[in-house]
Amino acid sequence: MCRLGEKNVRVLSGQHHAEAQSSSQEPVFSPSCFLATVTWDVEHSIEATKPHLHCPPNRLYVPIKYRSDLNTSVGMGHPGLMHMAQLLTTRYWWLAMHKDMVKYVASCIDCACGKTPHTPPAGYKPLLYPWNPPTSDQPVVKRWCRHSKQVWEETHQRLRSTIVAYKRKVDRRLGMTPQFGPGQRVWVATKDGRVGPSGKLRARYEGPYPITGQVNKVTYRIGLPGHSHASTAFHVSALKPVVEGPLSEEESPSEAPS
Repeated sequence: MCRLGEKNVRVLSGQHHAEAQSSSQEPVFSPSCFLATVTWDVEHSIEATKPHLHCPPNRLYVPIKYRSDLNTSVGMGHPGLMHMAQLLTTRYWWLAMHKDMVKYVASCIDCACGKTPHTPPAGYKPLLYPWNPPTSDQPVVKRWCRHSKQVWEETHQRLRSTIVAYKRKVDRRLGMTPQFGPGQRVWVATKDGRVGPSGKLRARYEGPYPITGQVNKVTYRIGLPGHSHASTAFHVSALKPVVEGPLSEEESPSEAPS
């Protein structure tokens, strides 16, 4: 609608007038706010590499010799598996890319000690010890022992059936029981207070410690430090295997000098 006179001037005064923008290239932030550049020297070598046959369009194929540099760079780094995948998959590609990223992130010591796994607990082994009746030469005692043995066998059979039913229900909420070998390094949970300092800010896992023996299918003995007076037997639900990788060679919190 056209408005004449003074009112029209008032309406036109609200129009935007582009001002001459400054051509200065100075950054807005101070130099102390910058950690590292996103571009790096090895990217030129990756661009010069012959592309892979199955490489998607608009993405660079990364040879094996450059993958470790790509994972450990400050720009791509390890901000977590999901964010790391978002950063890498937008520009780079190689075979079994997601598998390599999962292994790399799993080898991070800070994540292994500070994060609780979301998998269901593992390891349930019900104990039912056999009953050995006492022996005696007295007829009354022998008769009592025979009767007791018969009663116990029936009770034992019913208990076993009940345990099997309970175990079947419990196994629905449990994961697979992990298997460890002698000398294998594991992280030990600090939730029961047997390892690590007490307090709310302590790491969720301590270690790594070696496996020294196996008690049963779900219990292992751990080589704890000499100053620890706690029991060395741990259930598998309190153990987490160490994933070997580039980040697992760093110094763990439990090995750091005091």
